[in-house]
Amino acid sequence: MATDTSTHYLGEQGAKYYREKFGDRMLFGRLIQLEYFRPYCHEDRDLLDFGCSDGLSLRTLPARTRIGIEVNPSAIDRGRQLAKEQGVAVEFLSSLGEVADESIDLAISNHCLEHVPSPLDALREIHRVLRPGGRLVLVVPFDDWRDKKNRSWRPDDPDHHLFTFCPLNLGNLVGEAGLHCENVEVCRTAWSPRIFWVDRVFGRTAFRLACQILSRWLRRVEILCIATK
Repeated sequence: MATDTSTHYLGEQGAKYYREKFGDRMLFGRLIQLEYFRPYCHEDRDLLDFGCSDGLSLRTLPARTRIGIEVNPSAIDRGRQLAKEQGVAVEFLSSLGEVADESIDLAISNHCLEHVPSPLDALREIHRVLRPGGRLVLVVPFDDWRDKKNRSWRPDDPDHHLFTFCPLNLGNLVGEAGLHCENVEVCRTAWSPRIFWVDRVFGRTAFRLACQILSRWLRRVEILCIATK
């Protein structure tokens, strides 16, 4: 399915994006981000990550089988290498269209849908691959118009978001795809490698507080959507 992800993440441009956004210095924050999904994962559930990058979630979270959808060749190559080194079976695919109907118990997606040329098509595909009663756990950024970086277009935008969401239209979109929204909420948390030291020195509770403060300071928040088929 050609609409799964933007071509912005191919070639050398994609390799640079992967290095900058998913390099080793980001690892701790990426692991923290998995806390959104962990409560829904289980070793007897077939797991799919839409926009999986190098498959960190799939290599970390419990699952019976693991499928990652990713179009960035650099991320896929690194993911296959890491999965082999860690002895975790992960199937990397470039399109949701390659996944069988009703074969997935849990689909997760972290900061991917805003990069997709056709989000509704992608959500309909997720609906197709989920088993009856299957669940989608979706996280997207809640871009703030007050943020200076969002007020004007620039050709060197590193994130290349194609869509922006609020809780209302995200819930509407998920429903339009045939899924039933259980919950859509704003999560006021943000992290940066610059505050990782807080966790090491003061512990997880202090780090969570630092993430909340950073979220308000940067006006950076996320939307969490839980939906079922």
